[in-house]
Amino acid sequence: MVLRWPRTFSRRIGYCLELHNQSVKAIRYPLNAHRKELADAEGAREREKELAKEIQEGDLDEDDIGGREF
Repeated sequence: MVLRWPRTFSRRIGYCLELHNQSVKAIRYPLNAHRKELADAEGAREREKELAKEIQEGDLDEDDIGGREF
């Protein structure tokens, strides 16, 4: 009696590995997309620092607070 189980099992594993490899290759990531997010976050930090500095120095006028009087 010849066992076919090892060959069949090996073919199934090979198929699953090939399917996985093709799936990984099919994924497309935009290059350097994270850099835009980092630049946006850095700009927000800079604006926040400038606003905090103006608040401490008392340099805010009506235009900086949206034109409302408190």
